[in-house]
Amino acid sequence: MNSILLNTAYFPPIAWFQQALLADEIWIEKQENYIKQTYRNRCKILGAHGVQDLSIPVQHNQSKIRINELISDESQAWKRIHWQAIQSAYGKSPYFIHYAWRFEPYFKSKEVVNIYSFNLGLIQELNKALKLGLNLNETETYEHLPMNKNNLRNAFIAKGNPNQEELIFEKKYYQSFPDKHEFVANLSILDLLFHQGPDAVLFLKEQGK
Repeated sequence: MNSILLNTAYFPPIAWFQQALLADEIWIEKQENYIKQTYRNRCKILGAHGVQDLSIPVQHNQSKIRINELISDESQAWKRIHWQAIQSAYGKSPYFIHYAWRFEPYFKSKEVVNIYSFNLGLIQELNKALKLGLNLNETETYEHLPMNKNNLRNAFIAKGNPNQEELIFEKKYYQSFPDKHEFVANLSILDLLFHQGPDAVLFLKEQGK
């Protein structure tokens, strides 16, 4: 059985879902310590002015905090800012209107959110929208060296230029603003979903062959 261990992620990169689709058993790490400048609270979208990082501001004043205890900092009105950025980037894309309703409610509340739970809710919505049928499991303990699992907890790098160890979905598809930008790989799954709609899963499966 192909079992993989993935980090939680905010609107995960396309390659996160490509790897999940290849697995028989999927585990999302719930017990690790929060790592800054990663997809755990950050995603990348493509707008008129290029790639934009959307980062959820978090509250913590200690050197280490469990990812399932991390909460958002609502003083920065990040939900409104992020949803406006997503609308600006993808509002005119072919399938935005078909899927945006799934995610918009997550950005309407001003209440503090648990980052892990917030991410998981979005991942579950994406699983439904893409009709992937992924069976998502959550870890109950932290394993430094996971047994019988392909450890991909740090296979996706959010900060700086991708390195050779990062998993990247490279297959090209139509993106908005083609007159302004060349194709950009490694974006959030939102980019693929809003542009390819129900065909997005075909891109994920073809890349996995």
